[in-house]
Amino acid sequence: MTDEEILKGLYDYTILGKAPDVKNLTQTGLDQKMDPVAMLYQALLPALQEVGRRFEVGDFFVPEMLMSARAMQAALNLLRPLLAAAGEKTLGKVVMGTVKGDVHDIGKNLCNIMLEGAGFEVIDLGVNTAPEKFVAAVQQ
Repeated sequence: MTDEEILKGLYDYTILGKAPDVKNLTQTGLDQKMDPVAMLYQALLPALQEVGRRFEVGDFFVPEMLMSARAMQAALNLLRPLLAAAGEKTLGKVVMGTVKGDVHDIGKNLCNIMLEGAGFEVIDLGVNTAPEKFVAAVQQ
């Protein structure tokens, strides 16, 4: 496969939420010595931007967004160590969690994946988190 075919496939399969295909194409790209930064910025992040646009106009709903986010996560699991080794700096750190009394995590997890994909380091405190844990995490 050419680099362009891999990038197109990563873009398309991320939008469609096909995590196994995204993972396989990411690995193929890495095996072919493609630049991990290029895969992230030329295919994966633009795909998530398109997913966000489709959500805004009502073409996509939360399930489609979650599937796309999981596909992105499949690629990030392979790319993250390489991006760190290449000196790709994070834009910052984000402390994430749901507040005490809330055990819902779909939106939190979706935000985590989007933030990681955009270049942030996410510290996930989980669900049902006491305010003191948020304060301690931020201070740390």
